[in-house]
Amino acid sequence: MSTPDKRRLTLALYLYYRRFSLSSRFVNHTLANLSGDDFNPVALKHATPVQQGEKPGFTRSEGLEWAKQVEEEMRAGQSTEEDRKKEGAPMNKSQ
Repeated sequence: MSTPDKRRLTLALYLYYRRFSLSSRFVNHTLANLSGDDFNPVALKHATPVQQGEKPGFTRSEGLEWAKQVEEEMRAGQSTEEDRKKEGAPMNKSQ
């Protein structure tokens, strides 16, 4: 493997690790801000990578609002193409 290839691989691994770390940090901080009887706001849908990179986690009120929003989306059966793109899910060509 040539030196440029090694550098690209190292950068890709670093970026993957960084994204994973931000996601873990966000979830852990969000859960730490909840009370014992609160619903886990990231159990059904994670925040976008942009949200996860901007702050360490949801405050309790933000977490409860996120959970309410996700519940409403799920009850309505809404999952927009934009949401799927953000989450990296395969696109449904019929929409």
